[in-house]
Amino acid sequence: IESENSCSSLLDDITIQLSFGKSSYEFHLQSYDNFKSSSVLSCVASLIAGLAVHPLVVNVGLLSKRVVLDNASAQYAIQGAVTTSSESWKRPYFDAGLDGSGQIVSVSDTGLDMRNCYFKDDDGNGDIFSMWDYSRRKVVKYDISPRGGDSTDIYRGHGSHVVGTVAGQHLLDTTVGNGDDPKEGIAPSAKIHFFDIGLGSAVNDPREAWFSSFHDSHPRKGAKIASGSWGFGYRTSYDWVCRLYDELLIDYPDVLFVSSAGNSGNKFSSPYNTVGAPASCKNVFAVGATNNVDFGSGLSYVVDFSSRGPTADGRTKPDIMAPGYALNSAASGLRDCSTPEPSYLKAGTSMAAPVVAGAGALARQFFQEGWYPCGSKGCGEPMNPSGALI
Repeated sequence: IESENSCSSLLDDITIQLSFGKSSYEFHLQSYDNFKSSSVLSCVASLIAGLAVHPLVVNVGLLSKRVVLDNASAQYAIQGAVTTSSESWKRPYFDAGLDGSGQIVSVSDTGLDMRNCYFKDDDGNGDIFSMWDYSRRKVVKYDISPRGGDSTDIYRGHGSHVVGTVAGQHLLDTTVGNGDDPKEGIAPSAKIHFFDIGLGSAVNDPREAWFSSFHDSHPRKGAKIASGSWGFGYRTSYDWVCRLYDELLIDYPDVLFVSSAGNSGNKFSSPYNTVGAPASCKNVFAVGATNNVDFGSGLSYVVDFSSRGPTADGRTKPDIMAPGYALNSAASGLRDCSTPEPSYLKAGTSMAAPVVAGAGALARQFFQEGWYPCGSKGCGEPMNPSGALI
């Protein structure tokens, strides 16, 4: 502050506030335009250096305020990608009775069109904006992030497409898994908790408010699978993003958090070291994207845009791959339930993550209904699995 360039103006009107987790703080310095000054840059560097060497400080980093957005032939892929003698695709999980029944998946995204036919309830929205209602057909609770959300989705929005992939089921569709609806979700009998982090097409990092909004310690209440198709870019160190989400998943051991790996695999000279956060975190299940059935080179090939590891500290990511190219799912703004909804194809690891989240709902149903270890419903003891087991 007493230096030749006088850094005191940098600290004028600073407000230090609690950030996230335990013993974390944040403060805003100046707008980006002011950082064009070399003297200001020197002051910022000095401030960071001073904080970094303080014995009570373990990490100093840049706190981003916005995340970047990264979808029913995928049903076949996650159920074995095998065909019958007539070359039609099999759905052995559905055939056995595993369709997501009894499961709730929480999705944080741009918004959800509650009047779209894949989420609409005959009885309207009820009180789901203020309380849980497990009697609802599809969406049992709709929360809005305290950091920003607008309780709706834009036309053909990201959030509605993602939720449709997880658990979409048309209002008039009375059967599951018979192949008559190309937009049917991976776990069509599962229900949804939605956490709105969108202002238009922009989204905010949901942080711990998301987890506290969907979790209930009762094994059959609340959501135990969380899906996030958003993220920050590649992190050059293990920083605040992963400290936050890894800590949350220690605090909520029965939760599986599925995260899109990112779409930076074809943006730089090398596709490696491009997985973003929170997908790069230790306790988060990161999903990369393959081609889809009958698109590109097929299911065995990674799509060029899919981000690749390793992480900055050498860990292997992503953890799993799923179809993320040309997925056909729900289109917000289309609400005529009397006719089939037109195709709406999207591509990205954003589309691959909800495929895995839906598969997680099928796996969790398997354990909760006592299919393990004998392979039929009720033959074993029901169990409430950890997120790690799923």
